[in-house]
Amino acid sequence: MTAKQIPDEVKVQVNEIVARFNEGSNNPTCYYVVRFRGLSGVAANRAWTRAYVVNFGSGVLSRVDIDPTSATFRQATPIAGGLSGPRDVVLNSAEDAAYVTEQNGGRLVRVDVNPASPDYRDVTTITASLGGPCSRPPI
Repeated sequence: MTAKQIPDEVKVQVNEIVARFNEGSNNPTCYYVVRFRGLSGVAANRAWTRAYVVNFGSGVLSRVDIDPTSATFRQATPIAGGLSGPRDVVLNSAEDAAYVTEQNGGRLVRVDVNPASPDYRDVTTITASLGGPCSRPPI
C-alpha cells in the first residue's frame, strides 16, 4: 500500500504522533495523525480536492475543500446531520455517495454527496442490524 503525500498547506492540525516500527529495525518511523474534536473518520476523493469527514460527537458528515488552489480552501460544508455516532466514512467509485457506519445506531447508511443530484443530502439506511456499541449483531 502506498501513502499519498499531503501538501503542508493541507495539514491543519496535528496533536498526535504515532510511531511505527519497520520490520527488522528498532528505529521507529513517525507519522502524524490529524485529530479534531470529535472527528472520527475521513475519506478523500481521488483528486485530493475534497475530504468527507464524520464527527462522532455532533453526528454530522461534512465536506471540506482541501484543494490549496481553490477559493474555498479549508471551507467545511455540513452535508448530513442526525447521524448516531458516525465512526467511518468511505466514498463509492463514482464519488457521489458516502457510506457511513454509525456506532451508536448500529447502522450502515448511504448519504448522497452530489450537489447536482435531486437526492443531495438524503440519508438512506443500508442495514440496521450491525448492533450498537455494546451489542452483538444477530446471527
